[in-house]
Amino acid sequence: MIRFLIETTKLQTFNLPKINTMKIKRSHSLKKSEAKQRVEEIVRQMADGLGVNYHWSGDQLQFSRLGVNGFIDVDESEIRVVVNKSPFLPISDSTIKEQIESYLDTHIS
Repeated sequence: MIRFLIETTKLQTFNLPKINTMKIKRSHSLKKSEAKQRVEEIVRQMADGLGVNYHWSGDQLQFSRLGVNGFIDVDESEIRVVVNKSPFLPISDSTIKEQIESYLDTHIS
């Protein structure tokens, strides 16, 4: 009886969907301090509307909320955005990418 129980209680493995990573770059001609200020304004709006938590670590703004996290690097000539999105977050990758690109094009370029 014990042998039967051991043989029938095998662990099953599941193939979970992968985290989706989006990378976006934009050049800018702003002073680095101004670029950082504009990035923070954008993320502050997201924080208010979507419950995003964020903080600066040097020239990198790190952000997170349930189902998504990432960072924004700001240097003298470029802004790099990396977003890691759970496949269970009910919004498409293309929608997120388009919104980020639109914000950057409007507020940074």
